[in-house]
Amino acid sequence: MRRIWEQPQAGLHGGLVEEFFRYKRNREFPRFMRTPVVREIYLRLSSDRIPTHPLDASDGKTIEEALEALCEFSRLYDVNDARGGTHMPLILQSFPDIWEWLVFLLPTSNNIRHTRNPKRDVLDKHNAYLNDDGTVEVGLHSSFLTFITFVKRTLCTEEGRAACLAQPDFFWALLELNFPPIHTVPPDVAFLSHCLSEELNDLRLDQRYSRRAMSSLVAHDEENPGGLSRAMVERLAWLLNGPREDQNFIPVYIDLVYCLLSTDRAVANFRRARGVTLVVTVLGKAVASPGVLEDQHRTSLNEFFMTCLHYLLLLTNTNGPIIEALDAGLLHNLGMLATGLPGGIFAAEDYRELANMLIRMILAPALLWPDVVRAFHRAIESAHILCDPRALIPRWEELGLLYYRYHGCYTMLTKFRADRKKLQYCHHAQCQGQDERAHRVCSCGEAFYCSKACQKAHWHAEHRVKCSRGMKDALQRATTSTPVKVGPDTVGFESDTVPMTYMERAFIRRCTANFDTQPVDGLRLVPHGLPDPAEGKAFLLDWNCGQVGAKIRGIEDWLPQPSENGLPMVRVYSRISKGYAQSVVLADIIHRKPADKHCPRDATRGGDVVEVE
Repeated sequence: MRRIWEQPQAGLHGGLVEEFFRYKRNREFPRFMRTPVVREIYLRLSSDRIPTHPLDASDGKTIEEALEALCEFSRLYDVNDARGGTHMPLILQSFPDIWEWLVFLLPTSNNIRHTRNPKRDVLDKHNAYLNDDGTVEVGLHSSFLTFITFVKRTLCTEEGRAACLAQPDFFWALLELNFPPIHTVPPDVAFLSHCLSEELNDLRLDQRYSRRAMSSLVAHDEENPGGLSRAMVERLAWLLNGPREDQNFIPVYIDLVYCLLSTDRAVANFRRARGVTLVVTVLGKAVASPGVLEDQHRTSLNEFFMTCLHYLLLLTNTNGPIIEALDAGLLHNLGMLATGLPGGIFAAEDYRELANMLIRMILAPALLWPDVVRAFHRAIESAHILCDPRALIPRWEELGLLYYRYHGCYTMLTKFRADRKKLQYCHHAQCQGQDERAHRVCSCGEAFYCSKACQKAHWHAEHRVKCSRGMKDALQRATTSTPVKVGPDTVGFESDTVPMTYMERAFIRRCTANFDTQPVDGLRLVPHGLPDPAEGKAFLLDWNCGQVGAKIRGIEDWLPQPSENGLPMVRVYSRISKGYAQSVVLADIIHRKPADKHCPRDATRGGDVVEVE
């Protein structure tokens, strides 16, 4: 590999500086524009000189000359400013040709390669290299510094802004230039990029260009799903590590991200681009940097990230986003907040309430699902997170109650898995098969079989009497109204929007089984006592009641009262959720005990339920 321009030649910069000092000694601007060095700049940036593929050594020299000329062209604006800024039309007379060069040199145009090799990527050096495969390579950061400086300086004047907006691909090039997939850049490049983002936001807010800017943002996100929103959120991470004065750009990026994520499709693209992991990671940096951010910026960042995270976690009807957030360190972030809340900088009530909403509405209800419980356990073990409710409740009640609920669910899951393992044998007593064969579970989750023949034989012999696999279809046929009134909400009964496996349904049933005699951790009983089946009432465990744990409600049972051996029974329903989707499911049918149970009005939330004879 070799430098294309081997022979040292006098650069444009020295000649331009010399002509600039001559111009300052009362030389007329038109005469200055006719000087050889200025004419050389325009000659190198003529669109007629743009190479065509395949590229050779002479084309590489042309590219190197164009990069140097583009860098020096930005200095012409300084000359114009020295005389009152009245000569922009003369400077911009060949702007369309210069813009064609800029588009040609962008990485996404795939005309040349951009490298981060420190031996080739040197700021203020516009060297081009010819590779053995015939491609031309330039420094990534050095070229981007030139591009961003040129566009930023052009947008500083009304004439320059008009020239840029006259280019049909202006917004596309601006987004490609300012938000490339670069994770780290030198401070000079980062600051100019922030300034260019501010210009973009100003154009978006300008009524003359807002529609065009917004359509370009949406189109770019469609072409590169989630890439633009990821880049903007990553810029917020840059600001946490950059100089303090750069924090003034935080509102700019928050405005741009809010604008970009204004549609469900854009949010879905961002989530698929691992946006949940990115938001949790940057939130952790903000939480761990108490002395870096000013109060106003810390508040805006916290509100932005918590609101964005809440929306992302409820975007689908799966637990995937919640598990991704847990794996990314969400519990670790909450733990850092817990240690700093009492009287510290994070004691602001508005921020604590944002985190509390996340706990009450998303994390606590999700503990009904085994995969979420396992993700909790994995996150706690990997980061050695403090999860002792007794230590956390005095500091942060909601977080302490969340871990109180987690410990109960994890204990139950461990026992559930052990019980399932004991059941993993063929339940057909006359089975002649080998124990090594894989066993399939019945949809009720209570019986396993090694073959279809054993399942069929056991069904006719005994299992059909107690199997609940047809419960959903039978109930839907027996009822004329599937929506269920739960407090102020109306929730679908056995809704298909909440998908669950046989094992998940069995675990949910385990969480509600025998709750009238052995209450599950985190249950809150209604103050007026338990429902009476003689009055046509049924139990409903509302896991989405807006509190950590479940609240027992009494609802009207629209089905005939169940009984067994002449004894009345009562149905137990559960209101569950998976992401945004909610459903009411039949969890169990139990005998109604004569003893009533109440929870005193002043009882501690999440405490044990006491029995009142």
